[in-house]
Amino acid sequence: MRNLRPSGRGSLPWLPALLVLGIGGSAVGQPPVSGFTQTLLQRQNNQTRQQNSQTPEVQPPPQGARAPAPIPLDWMETWKPETKPRDWKYIVLHHSASLQGSVAGIHELHRNRVDAQGLPWRGIAYHFVIGNGQGMPDGKIEATFRWHEQLEGAHAGDANYNQQGIGICLIGNFEEHHPTEAQMRAVERLVTLLKRDYRISAEQVVGHGRVKPTQCPGKYFPMARVARILPPQTVVQGHERSRLVDEDAPKPTAAVRR
Repeated sequence: MRNLRPSGRGSLPWLPALLVLGIGGSAVGQPPVSGFTQTLLQRQNNQTRQQNSQTPEVQPPPQGARAPAPIPLDWMETWKPETKPRDWKYIVLHHSASLQGSVAGIHELHRNRVDAQGLPWRGIAYHFVIGNGQGMPDGKIEATFRWHEQLEGAHAGDANYNQQGIGICLIGNFEEHHPTEAQMRAVERLVTLLKRDYRISAEQVVGHGRVKPTQCPGKYFPMARVARILPPQTVVQGHERSRLVDEDAPKPTAAVRR
């Protein structure tokens, strides 16, 4: 037994040897625990409890503890259409199916595409893009030329939804991962503004897969969260003065090319 005594304080890795030798085993068929071994086991248990008590328990953040920051009013000023708004009926949500991206990058990519008549696209198919921190700031909303000029989109694969649907693309592949929380806060607020200003119902906020057979915007994209209604004061700074609709703007001209 002298060789089995601990050489110092700390963990007791030699305890299994005592049990193997039958000195304090408690399983069926083993000898009863001796006083010496019971004392050592008690020391080991006390040490384990002390170590566990020193490890802080990780608690999830309480729900509603952090109110999302509203959209800066100066962002909205850059979204104002340069012409009279179209009669938008739908909002169509997309993902870029890429790990990174930006308005400029997607614009150049889409300029290499052609429509059913063989005519080249004018550029990016969407009206808004929301960054994920890879190519664009995380949660940054940027309006494209299609929104500024109130042109139909080229995003839905359906003529009706292209002509009457506002296309919003979030950078990321949501078949593989979730959107960032900043992206979700941004798209919630953008959709709330668009629904309010264009009288679009929650049922008319759809994922691309509702329009055309596709996995877009991905299985990890929470459509139900996007369609919910948010209080105006949580949407944009200066919300009482913020509108995307300018009734005095001139009427838009018809788009000839995508």
